[in-house]
Amino acid sequence: MKHWITSDDERKRALLARLSEEGRELLLFCEELPAQPARSSALRPGVWGRTPPHDNDELERCLYEGNWQAISPALLDYQPFDTFRASAERINGVMQGLGLSILIDAFHDDIEWKISEASPETT
Repeated sequence: MKHWITSDDERKRALLARLSEEGRELLLFCEELPAQPARSSALRPGVWGRTPPHDNDELERCLYEGNWQAISPALLDYQPFDTFRASAERINGVMQGLGLSILIDAFHDDIEWKISEASPETT
């Protein structure tokens, strides 16, 4: 597993472009979403499924307040937790236990994202 934190908009755009190119659906978890993201469907309160393409500017219009998480593959059994305070071992355990390939956690102001991604040998 790889874990990194970024506030660089270009890195965020590149990540979302790659996930789009790979055709990955995202499951978005956000309790206080100001607006429903485009190309998304409400699955239950605070949870949306979103199909590619994923555009940072488009997502930012509805997720700008932060405090959201996105995962792939889309698994409703996932329970969001604070990855910024969690150990790499805990994150790895959750991701491996559910078979997640990526987990994006946006801090409360949406400036910093913590990205955890399975490497090919861990999926």
